[in-house]
Formats: sequence, structure tokens, C-alpha cells
Amino acid sequence: MAVGFVFIATPTAFAHVLVTDSASKSSAIVHITPDDDPEAGKPAEFYYELKTKISSTTFSEYRVHVTDEAGNSTTVPITSDATSISISYVFPTQGLYKLELKSIHPWKTSFDLSYSIRVSRGIVGSASSAQNYTWAQPVLIAIGVLTLLLAITFVNNRELIAEHSRFK
Repeated sequence: MAVGFVFIATPTAFAHVLVTDSASKSSAIVHITPDDDPEAGKPAEFYYELKTKISSTTFSEYRVHVTDEAGNSTTVPITSDATSISISYVFPTQGLYKLELKSIHPWKTSFDLSYSIRVSRGIVGSASSAQNYTWAQPVLIAIGVLTLLLAITFVNNRELIAEHSRFK
């Protein structure tokens, strides 16, 4: 009887998402690490492979903005080479974020490549984004007071309750 062993190497996964701007007919492939599943509180890398070459001297004509669910936008520093733009960003908390790569060429056709990503691992959120349950404390106090009044009434009237009870 022959026994075979199979070793499967699992390389790091990279997501490949095609992002297009229909107005300018521009597009880019977005590579996301780690594993297309960024974790809040840890660095995530985004690589935009543009379909047209860019000059490394003109990368200042590109902007990457990260916008959270509340509409707060952050401009992220970029690095580039002849065909790609990359950013490193630490998502502060879990949530839905929109990444926008914009070109701002004064003499060329501009484009706006947008991509939404959900961050579902890592830091959950700040105290300011948590739901506020201030109503719960007065309700719990009221329930406690009512339970105490019911217990006092029962103890004070236990003999009367025993007279009317069927279980003598």
C-alpha cells in the first residue's frame, strides 16, 4: 500500500480589483494587502496599476483620498513609479471606507477612480461612534425600586396572603 503526501503551499493572497472611470475611460487594477482584508489599527497597502504610464516626476498630480462612513476625508501620501501608484494607510476603526484616486492634470484628461472597501477586523470603534444607552440606567433603577416595593408588600401581607391561599 502506497501512502502519498501532498504539501500545499498557500502564498499570501492579493486581491485584484478593476476600477474604472467611465467618463475618462481610465482604469486601474487595485492590489490590496494583506489578503484583501485590511485590519483596523494595522497598515494596509494599496497598489494602483494604471493602464497608462505615468512619469515619476508628475506623481504630485495625483491624489488619494480615504473617506469614512461619516464623510471625513483624509489625503494619503503616495509613491509612484512608471506604471503604478501605491499608498499605505492605517484604517482607524472597522467600517466602510471609500478610496479615491484622482488625477489633477491641468492639460490632460482628469480621472477619478473610486473603490469602496469594508474593514471588518481589528479595532471596533471609538466611544463617540458607539450607541448611547443613557435611557437604560433610569429604567434599571425603576425596575429595582418596583421589585423592592413588591417584596416589602409581600412580607408585610404574608399572613393575609396565607389566609387566602389554597395551599394550607
